[in-house]
Amino acid sequence: MSDGTSLFRNILLLQGPVGPFFKNLADYIQGAGVNVHKINFNAGDWLFFHGRNSLSYRGTFENWPEYLRRFLHAQKIDAIVMFGDTRAYHRAAISIAKEEKLLPIIFEEGYVRPNFITMEPYGVNGYSIAFRRYSKHFFQNTSLHSKEQFFKNAYRELSIYSTLYYIAKSVGLIVFPYYKHHKKRSTLSEAFHWIVAGVRKILSHNRDIRIAENLVRSYPRRYFFVPLQVHNDSQICYHSRYVDVEEFVEQVVESFGRHAASDTRLVLKHHPLDRGYRNYEALIRRVAARHGATDRVFYICDAHLPALLRNAAGTVTINSTMGISSLYHGTPVKALGEAVYTGFQGLVASCSLEEFWRIREPVNQDLFGNFRKYLMMTSQINGSFYARTLDGGFYERILGRMAELYENVGVRHDC
Repeated sequence: MSDGTSLFRNILLLQGPVGPFFKNLADYIQGAGVNVHKINFNAGDWLFFHGRNSLSYRGTFENWPEYLRRFLHAQKIDAIVMFGDTRAYHRAAISIAKEEKLLPIIFEEGYVRPNFITMEPYGVNGYSIAFRRYSKHFFQNTSLHSKEQFFKNAYRELSIYSTLYYIAKSVGLIVFPYYKHHKKRSTLSEAFHWIVAGVRKILSHNRDIRIAENLVRSYPRRYFFVPLQVHNDSQICYHSRYVDVEEFVEQVVESFGRHAASDTRLVLKHHPLDRGYRNYEALIRRVAARHGATDRVFYICDAHLPALLRNAAGTVTINSTMGISSLYHGTPVKALGEAVYTGFQGLVASCSLEEFWRIREPVNQDLFGNFRKYLMMTSQINGSFYARTLDGGFYERILGRMAELYENVGVRHDC
């Protein structure tokens, strides 16, 4: 496959994942003959990407759209690349890109984890345009041949990069006085919550593992799995009807207590990155007690997920990527929000939540196989934002996919 770099000559990078990923990507792209520009919004951005072709935006958010328009025209930008589609600066950039007939390319954590990252035009999950183009004929005479590279959990690297980022962001407030971060927390607050997370892990890890193992052993296909998302997950804010995770938790526990068979169990799993910020134990106990289900509802954070998913009767989620993992293991999914996998009719349960506890709709494995193949071919790239060791083809695959998007997607005003 040709790298297709002749299709575009100038790329603008906005905010990327914490760490050196965008800097490494820029170095590779520039080596392929494409000009790369980077705009930093705070000192955390600057820490991981500064030097030639990078500049700092220190103005107000209100002036950002006009500043960006002038920059796009002056530098003859062909595509704007960013991590996440719901940050205020990025939402404005995507809107302007459409107006200016430029291609916005969005990176996000992988739909298929942990060995993939997501890269889509215009937006991800509920904003994804890929599944409006789905056709069963797309899969005729197509196959996946590339060998998947596996990556160790990069939690340690992510923690280090995040700590450095927030320290730099706070120290540099005097230089970037008008910056508005998408997460309204100070560095001291971040540090405190990470300490809380560490203490909670020490205190509850072994207990959580025992609970999960007992469910797998004693209640195979008779317990339901509920993966909780990070409390400020943009996918909840923009792609669901829920105000917060608490509202979702209350609905699910109440529905289970009222409608699920008495011999079934419910396990809610806290998101590991949210351990230090929220604790839903009191809420879960209160709602479960109200409906006589105290002994049937469990709340954990740590578990061996493949075993937990394989043996579950079903998974209930807002729009977590755990839905994809559940389908992979043959576990039916009830999604209560918009997600990239809810765009495939027949893939997730169509019944109501109340019916889901008792009606077991089997996973359509043929449809899921097509869905996963479509993900891999249109939005997933084998690699990691945070891993220190990557094969030489990682950035080449990204650049090749960028060229494909630029050539085949174009600007769609119906997005």
